[in-house]
Amino acid sequence: MGDYRHDREKYRLFCGFLHIKTATWIILGLGVISLIWQLFRSNYQQTKFGHFTFMHSIDFTEVIMMTFALTMLLCGLIAERQSFLVPYLVVQVVKVIGYLIFIVTYVLDKFFNILDDKEKRDLFSKKNVTMTSSEEIDEEEVEEWIHQNPGWFFGTVLGINCLFLVIAIIAVYVVIKCRKYFNDLHSHLQRQSSSVYASSTNPYATYQ
Repeated sequence: MGDYRHDREKYRLFCGFLHIKTATWIILGLGVISLIWQLFRSNYQQTKFGHFTFMHSIDFTEVIMMTFALTMLLCGLIAERQSFLVPYLVVQVVKVIGYLIFIVTYVLDKFFNILDDKEKRDLFSKKNVTMTSSEEIDEEEVEEWIHQNPGWFFGTVLGINCLFLVIAIIAVYVVIKCRKYFNDLHSHLQRQSSSVYASSTNPYATYQ
């Protein structure tokens, strides 16, 4: 790496506590944990309810996208290639947009009731699923609790999605800074290589 200063302030986060590449490794680790959890959840839902629903198809698509994105992010961190980080950024930006759309729609529906009950079930419930009697009871209990505690339910769902939105935005910010770090590092190595080549071909050249 030559004499390149990897510890510059612009390559560190949280008041200099964490290097940007280390932070990106942490983002990768959290992404892998999230992906494993999503796989288990999707498998459980499919096993319990028998077949894909609208939400299951969204989960399945997200799993495929995140698997590819995290694989490219891993390759980018190992090879220190900023171009390999682009797929992860694209996926995360899509997730940020999705969270924003969901949050705005959810809040508007809470105060202005823009979606009727049928639309909500079609979009977010497990429709067209044949349930056993015990599953029907569980479903009824959940719906009864939601009706009895609308404020708590609204706050919980909104809070969780806002938390996921913040995490996704932080991930985008960290990976963008990591791309800048890799780009600066690559530019430094190119300049260093050009200087060595110039000095070797011209004995009067000044090594910079």
